Amino acid sequence: MTPSPRADARSGQRIALAGIIASGCLAALNLTVGVMSRSTSVFATGVEFAGDVLASTVVFLGMVAAARPADDDHPYGHGRGR
Repeated sequence: MTPSPRADARSGQRIALAGIIASGCLAALNLTVGVMSRSTSVFATGVEFAGDVLASTVVFLGMVAAARPADDDHPYGHGRGR
């Protein structure tokens, strides 16, 4: 039996949220260690992880918007085009 589209959407949202949390923790750790040790390469890695947080947040918000149900303006739902 295949999972429902709603269950797939929730699963994808959970995965995206887990990625945001993991990248956020790595960004904070690398930024902190980079500043404390005055290591520009570690600090740069933290900035890169912070960019990943931003990109993952955009993906997460898109998934939330796409999961909205159909309405009068979007008869096929918000996640599908014509």
